[in-house]
Amino acid sequence: MALSAKETRDIIYAARFQTERKRGDAAQTCIPYDRVWDARTTYGAKGVMMTQLSASDIAVNDIVLVEFAITRFKPNEGGSRYSNAWDRWTVSMELQDVILFYEAPEGVDVQQRAIINQASQGHDSEECF
Repeated sequence: MALSAKETRDIIYAARFQTERKRGDAAQTCIPYDRVWDARTTYGAKGVMMTQLSASDIAVNDIVLVEFAITRFKPNEGGSRYSNAWDRWTVSMELQDVILFYEAPEGVDVQQRAIINQASQGHDSEECF
């Protein structure tokens, strides 16, 4: 089903589960996301031409390239067919890398709070995103 222009969204969310669990341990541990790269001066091979950054170095209004893996899968069998024998598929996006191209100047006013509130809706506080 195609979305009308009124129904399309301006924001696309990509997430990555940031937990690990060791064998025999029921507790999960949140691990920091470390696949952030600096391309402010040079874009190239990760770890060779671009140095690694902390995820905390990325801020609102920075210009970044977001690399993610797309996985396509069939949804539940009930109602999975369109007319004309088209199959319905669902996709998920898993965040792989974030590459910083431009660091926005300090003090640029944006609607950061609204974006953060939208992103956090529907997620339990114990999940790591």
